[in-house]
Formats: sequence, structure tokens, C-alpha cells
Amino acid sequence: MLWLKDATLQAQLHSVIQADQAEVLVASSGEHGSQLASTHQDDPNASLAHEATSDIAARQQRELESLRSQLASRIASSKEAEILHSQRLESMQTELANTASLLNEARVTKGQVAGELASRIVMLEEAETRHKGSMESMEKELAYTYSMLEAAEAANQKVAAELASRLAVHEDAKTMHKQRLESMEKELETMTALLSEAEAAKQQMTSELVSMNASQDADTQHRQRLEKELASTGELLTEVLAEADAEKSKIAGELASKIALHEEAETWHAHTLESVQRELASMTALLNESEEAKESISAELNSLRDATYTANTLLALSRQHYHQVLLSQLPLIPPQATVISRDLAWDEPKNKALTEMFHASMVKHRVSSRSGCWCSAPRVSVTRICELFHADKQQEYEQARRARCARGANDCTRIHGMTAMKCEVPPYWKDMNEYLLYHGTSFRKAEGILRTGFDPQRGGDMTGSLFGKGTYFAQNASKSDFYTTCSECASDNFKECRHAQGERCILVARVLLGESFVETALTVDTKHWIKAPDQPDGTPHDSVTGACRADGGVVDHMEFVVFKESRMHVQFQIFYAHVASCNCSNCIHRRRQ
Repeated sequence: MLWLKDATLQAQLHSVIQADQAEVLVASSGEHGSQLASTHQDDPNASLAHEATSDIAARQQRELESLRSQLASRIASSKEAEILHSQRLESMQTELANTASLLNEARVTKGQVAGELASRIVMLEEAETRHKGSMESMEKELAYTYSMLEAAEAANQKVAAELASRLAVHEDAKTMHKQRLESMEKELETMTALLSEAEAAKQQMTSELVSMNASQDADTQHRQRLEKELASTGELLTEVLAEADAEKSKIAGELASKIALHEEAETWHAHTLESVQRELASMTALLNESEEAKESISAELNSLRDATYTANTLLALSRQHYHQVLLSQLPLIPPQATVISRDLAWDEPKNKALTEMFHASMVKHRVSSRSGCWCSAPRVSVTRICELFHADKQQEYEQARRARCARGANDCTRIHGMTAMKCEVPPYWKDMNEYLLYHGTSFRKAEGILRTGFDPQRGGDMTGSLFGKGTYFAQNASKSDFYTTCSECASDNFKECRHAQGERCILVARVLLGESFVETALTVDTKHWIKAPDQPDGTPHDSVTGACRADGGVVDHMEFVVFKESRMHVQFQIFYAHVASCNCSNCIHRRRQ
């Protein structure tokens, strides 16, 4: 028996049953009427009653046929709804199984990367310990080597000074001996001259003696005297020659002794210099080895740093993919569920992922729109994060996503310059540029958006509409922060907020940008757009992207405009406050009285 969920359909079925009973009664009344007609053919009142009864029966028959066709149509619709419901249930179960598989893979990948990172961190710490020990040992060796070099240099300088002193003394002694030898040579020359003169006098006296002997008339006494003088002169000359020879021998001995001492000093200096040179060569070799060891350790440390950087990069990519998988899954909500808001605990993975994403999206902004001065990026503290569940809005978004996926055969064009978290594309689905984007609004209006969703027709009422009448989003939370008010503000106008440290909230929405029209220049028509411009082939664009100035646009940071309510779905609400030391452009304006 088919299970009917619609109360109206049950009521109509009950009415059909009643109609069947009425048909039976009519049929019986018709038979009774025919009998009456046969017995009262001449009675005109009976004929009229019979005609009225026939008309009523025909009308009831027609109504019965209509109700039967409606019932058949409703039964067919109900069967189709049950088939769609079962297909959707199977699809959701498949998505749930895929999600569980992806989460398991992410957990395994995270565990592997964490284990590898832990081992590499341990290796890095051990390498740093070894490097520190090696550096300390090398520093000690270098200090010892430098001290030895300084000692060797001092010894070398001392030896060189002593050698220079000895060479100076030797040179002085050599000069003195040379001068004395020259003096002695002069004395020898003088004595030789005296000896020659004595020889000449002796020959003269001999000749005189011979002359005197020859004449036999010379005086004998005078000859004896001359002989005595000659003998005395010869003895004196012999003594002088002996003394000269002795002095000459003494001087030669002293000179030979000094020369030997000088040669010994030169030999000792040569040996000492060779020893010092060997020590210097050994110390230079040790220093080169130390430098090579230092370079090797530095290369090993750089290698470990590169490995650590690679591991950190892989961990960051794995963490980013894990966050992408975690935040890309739409929750399974019962169709009859109402709007539910749940605070995320601080240690929940979603809370950590959203907090990291929120802080990473904070960037610098100008002091004013036309200023050339830039302020520092906002410094904020996240106070709490709420996850939102809205069954009707999620169903509308999923239907819009399925409809957009079925519209074309190719992936949507990638949007240049995107830094927002991109939602993971399910298997066998097309890439439709789904992103988690930020929307800033007043503290009071945020609650209304959570209940009823975004209203593109009211887009730009308070903030202006550079790119048409739609709902505006940003990939930088600091840009959405411009349009928020705090919990202390009574007005919804963000320009009137003067509470720099008040608590604010920004909505995180899942937005289907699809094939986005990138606008780089403002025209007269852009502010009046109520839908995205058509593509050259007539196919409509799904959204508008306001390009930043770096890419030839007119805004500092990218903006995204969506014109269909079903293509944007609020998932999270981030509550935060600027810290007291924050000097961003918003805090500067909000502190002004």
C-alpha cells in the first residue's frame, strides 16, 4: 500500500470514496427511477424528477472521473517524489560515504605528515645538537689553533729578534776584526819596510866592513861596535817578526772561532725557521680542515633547514587540504529542522580552521579611499564562532548548485587572484567556483540574515553599489570589517560606529560564483546592474568580480557580487574584537569623536 504523506491528498481520497458510495446510491436510484418511469409514463412530474436525477448522476459521474484523474496524478506525483527522495537519500549517503572516506584519508595523511614532521623535527634537533657540539668543538680548536699561532708567531719574532741581534754583533765583530787585520797588515808592511831598511843598512855596513877589511886601515874597535849593532838589530828584527806572527796567529784563531760561532748561529736559525714553518703549515692545515668541517656542517644545516621547510610546506598544504575538506561538506539536516545555531568549541577542528583562515585574510588598507598612506593590517581577537543550520536555505542552495552543474559541460573559468578557501569539488562534478567568502553587516541585521537569508534587492543600501544591486562579498575579512557595527551601536550605519574595541560579527557564506564577469572599470551602467552581464554567446554570467587595482581594476581588494539568493548560503558567524593596540584604518576612524 502506498504511503501518503500529504493530508490534502488523503482528504481527496476520502472524498473519492464517498463519491463511489454516492455513485452506487445514484445507480440504485437510477434503477428505481427507471422502474418508476415505466409505471408512471404519463405523469409529467415523475418525468421531471427522473431527468433531474439523471442530471445529478451525470454530474456526480463527471466529478468522480475528475477526482479519479486527480487522485491518479497525485499518486504519480507522490511516486515521483518518493523516487526523487530515495535518489536524494542515495546521493546523500554516497556523499556521506565519500566524505567519510576523504576524512579518513585526510586523517591518515595528517597522521603520516605529522609523524614525518615529528621525525624530521627530531632529526633537526639532533642535527642542531650535533652542530652545536661541533661548533663548540671547532671554536675550541680554533681558539687553541689561534693561540698556538700567536705563540708560534711570538716565538718566531723572538727568534728573529735574537738572530738579528746576533747577526748585528757578528757584523760588528767582523768589522772590528777586519779593521784590526788591516791595522796588523799595515804594521807588518811597516815592519817589512824597517826590515828592508835594516837589510840595506846591514849590506851597507857589510860593504863598509869589507871596505875597512880591504884597507886594513880601519879601526878594529869601530868594526866591533858595528858588529854589535848589527847583531842587536837582527835580534830586534827577529823579535818583532815573532811577535807579529804570534799576533797574526791569535787574530786568525779568534776570527775562525767567530766564524764558527756565526755558522752555528745560522744553522740554528735555519733549523728554528724550518720548525716554525712546519708548525705554521700544520696549523694552516688544521685551520683549513676546520673551515671545511664548518662548511660541511653549514651545508648539512642548510639541507636540514630545506628539509624542514619542505616538511612545513607539506604540512601546511595537508592542513589546508584538511581544512578544505572539513569546511566544504554541507551538513546533513532533517527537512523539518528549523534554524539552528551552535557554538563551536575552541578545540574543534572547524573552529581552528576558521580562526586561522580569518586571521590570514587580514590585510592592509588605506587611511582613506583616496589616500596614498597605508595602515597596518587589523589585529583582532576571535571571541566565539557559531555554526548555522538552515534546512530550507541549504536545500535551495543545493538545488541551485545541481541546476548550475547541469547547465554546462565544462568547468567554470578560474578567477585570477583568488586567495579565499575554495570548496572541494565533489567527484564527477564540475568546478563551479564555490568559495567561502566574508560578508560584513551591522550587528543587528546579522540575526535577520541568519533567519531569512541574503536579500540581493537590498544590496548596497548602506555601503553603495559599485557593481550593481546585489549581495557583496569579500575574500579579506578586513574589507568586510569596514561595514560592521558593534554590539554597543544603536544604529545600523557603520559610519557612525565609534567603539573601536566593540564586539563585531562577520558572516561566512558558501557562495557559488560560477562563471564570473570580471569588471575592471566603472561605467554609467555598472551601478544599475540587477543581474550579471551576458557572455558573448548570450549565456548569462553567474556573478560579477570587481578586480583589484593590481590587476587593472578600481578597488584595492577584490569584491564579488551575487544577484540570486539561492546561490549564497550562510554557514558560520565569527564574533571578534579589535585589540587595544590595533592601528588599522578602521580603528583610526572609529576612535575619532
